[in-house]
Amino acid sequence: NGLMGEGMNGLMDEGMNGLMDEGMNGLMDEGMNGLMGEGMNGLMDEGMNGLMDEGMNGLMDEGMNGLMGEGMNGLMDEGMNGLMGEGMNGLMGEGMNGLMDEESSRPRDVEISKTRGRDDEISKTRGRDDEISTALRVLNGLAQKLREERIAKGALTIEQEEMRFRLDGQGNPVEIYFEQPNEAHHLIEEFMLLANKTVAKAVGSGRPFVYRVHDLPDGEKIASLKRFIKGERMNGLMGEGIKRAIEMLTIRAQAKAVYSTYNIGHYGLAFSHYTHFTSPIRRYPDLMVHRLVEKYILTGKPISLTREELEAKCEHCSACEQEATQAERDSIKLYQTMWMTGHVGEELDGHISAVTDFGLFVQLDESRCEGLVHISKIGKEGEYWQYDAENYRLVCEKRKSYGLGDKVRVKVVKADVKKAQIDFELVG
Repeated sequence: NGLMGEGMNGLMDEGMNGLMDEGMNGLMDEGMNGLMGEGMNGLMDEGMNGLMDEGMNGLMDEGMNGLMGEGMNGLMDEGMNGLMGEGMNGLMGEGMNGLMDEESSRPRDVEISKTRGRDDEISKTRGRDDEISTALRVLNGLAQKLREERIAKGALTIEQEEMRFRLDGQGNPVEIYFEQPNEAHHLIEEFMLLANKTVAKAVGSGRPFVYRVHDLPDGEKIASLKRFIKGERMNGLMGEGIKRAIEMLTIRAQAKAVYSTYNIGHYGLAFSHYTHFTSPIRRYPDLMVHRLVEKYILTGKPISLTREELEAKCEHCSACEQEATQAERDSIKLYQTMWMTGHVGEELDGHISAVTDFGLFVQLDESRCEGLVHISKIGKEGEYWQYDAENYRLVCEKRKSYGLGDKVRVKVVKADVKKAQIDFELVG
């Protein structure tokens, strides 16, 4: 509670959850059959112009010179001609063509010959690896440029650790660990975002379409956030807990990203057009987009739905997404509570992650589990505490206070698995 505010839902859309999981299966499902065929020519013409729009300006600037040397020539040629066709052979080199050829499907030479065969096979493998590595370095350089361009345009780049649980045979958590997006995740993400943006521009223009939209943040919450940051800077308290609090307040100020046929752009990504055409996880809106692409680009036939009917489907998908997101939060809270049953009575360090009129939510530093210190358990008997909503603090008449981001030490009092609630009390 208080950890993943409403604004977090859909902030960066993907969140990179399950980056290459089984949801990727079926990316080229029935509705996509022939998507890269003749009908795709229309998608890769005018719509592809967006690929090299102002967001890509400077993508191949001096900083990229020499990245691929002569081999880079022609990669970014006019019109991106051949990027998905024969030109791809040039990107990956001749060695790539043989990756799945007859020789690669047979038993390795090393199993036949212990001398020359092994040396030859190692040489071939090394050559192929070098070509793939070189291509990946080019892609990574381009991804970094794309990311820099997005950030320069105002895209939000809040990256939070994803909590993961390792379970035993009975389904009980035995370990909590965290995953941080790395450079490989960013590479995939940037080209995924680029594909989604390109399809939204090329296919959606002037026709009923399914967009992923993200409205402007709440003005009052942003003003409150600014006051909080100003106050903390004046107090000189910009430590780790405060930085984490600022990130959380920023997230909570955001609108929810939703699906709609009315394109208002995507504030969080700083895109004027965005959709869910491809993603690490498979969602029904993705399939809706695939079917629209098939209709508009491959067959050229109009869709049977009116815009109002398509909008109703978008609203349904958005509502289902909210339910799924809440279910995910509930499951995380449940496993946190199960984990904390083994730590009742322990004293642990944490930071205040949310302040309410009924108490303080504290997030533990090590496990990131979150629990409540009820207001009745704060301070000494006879003290009266007031909730200062504007400054995110509980204030005592005796000039004592607890505020968002403050470092505290707590004792684990109770972990109620049935209610998925963790109770703390302040120590000292």
